[in-house]
Amino acid sequence: MNEMKVIGLNVAFPGSTMRVASVPYSSASGGQYLPRVMSWGSLNYKRSDRGGSLTAVETEVTVDDTDRTIARIYSGASADSVRGSVATIYEMEEGVASSSWRILFYGIVVRVSFPSPFVTKLTIRTNDDQLQRKSPNGHWVITPQNWPNADPKVYGQSARILYGTHDSSKFRTGPGLVPTIKLDGVAFRYLICAARAKSITRVFVDGVLSTPTTDWSTEYVTRGGRLYTCVTFTSDQGDGVVTADVVGYDTNADSTGTVISDPVSQWAHWLSNFVLGDYTGIGGWFAHNALISTSELAVASALLSALPATGSPHASTPLTGIEITANLCKTYKFRAWWTMAGKIAIGKDNPHVTDVYGGTNWKYYRDELGPFAFRDEDFQRKSRLVVRSAPSAADNSYLQSLEVVDASATTVLQDFLDMPWSASS
Repeated sequence: MNEMKVIGLNVAFPGSTMRVASVPYSSASGGQYLPRVMSWGSLNYKRSDRGGSLTAVETEVTVDDTDRTIARIYSGASADSVRGSVATIYEMEEGVASSSWRILFYGIVVRVSFPSPFVTKLTIRTNDDQLQRKSPNGHWVITPQNWPNADPKVYGQSARILYGTHDSSKFRTGPGLVPTIKLDGVAFRYLICAARAKSITRVFVDGVLSTPTTDWSTEYVTRGGRLYTCVTFTSDQGDGVVTADVVGYDTNADSTGTVISDPVSQWAHWLSNFVLGDYTGIGGWFAHNALISTSELAVASALLSALPATGSPHASTPLTGIEITANLCKTYKFRAWWTMAGKIAIGKDNPHVTDVYGGTNWKYYRDELGPFAFRDEDFQRKSRLVVRSAPSAADNSYLQSLEVVDASATTVLQDFLDMPWSASS
């Protein structure tokens, strides 16, 4: 005999929890679900496109609100807190504890509407609002309050987020790959990045290598409750352009750990500390945020470790969490998606396929056509592809390129594949 399964909605409104379903349902561990759901919207889960753009999952649930439970909350003192209430859709099963119910959706309430008297429509969505936050955030902006001796032209710029190893020696004798901002014309201090970088390995002035200790030293400066990595000179460098080679953040946040070089770990660390969290540079790093799916994270990390692949991502112009995720996906051909548990996951479409396709036409799986729906793609064949890697913050460009050319082509059609998360060392 099959056990009965019922779909239920649990919403943690301010001050009370609403449990509703299409039919009455009671669980000793999960509580009583009232038969108030009039209709369920569809749930469409899909992976990001080739550009890595993460698409939120959104649905609607129409609820009978004859007793005005929702209407009273929405019009009461907690009205402003209704948006953001945690909403969970369960597949409930007799004889199964509520802690083991299958989660079909986990997110938040983003909109409440009343399409007719005593009827409420709840729009619920994965919690992607947090990924619209930008990094570096406004707290890392250079201000006259924190840096009174800076040139007024630098006010409003942001301290750089800096991961991986940035080493110019592989590409040239100078200048360095990381630009600086002159913060203090009296103390001869230049900004490298937000928080504590593991080390500054080389410093250049107008492309000429300077001598450590004699000419400059690394300094960690706290201003406005935030720690900055700086290079401080022993003398005035005037209008010289100062650049550096830098090893970015390390695992211990105190320069004693191992540099965070794995691209997947960098992505999770960046989101957890500088997007979803507001790390100040003081104390240990935050743990991986609960919004990130750790199981898929481990698989993706293992894939890149097997190559091996390292990354040198950075940003001084603020990026949203969505944009940061897209940069990782574009570089390593990952896809991003929301899990049913409301977490962000990244990974390959099919990491186990290693055979080379030998057909005459290119075919690939189209998300919008459903499982096993293959078709020839309408595409324009390119005769030249330029792959650009090794981003340099100081040059605002890529230092390496690889061209793949179809020698038999009679017409030159060129395209570019940029790798913003690739290594710069």
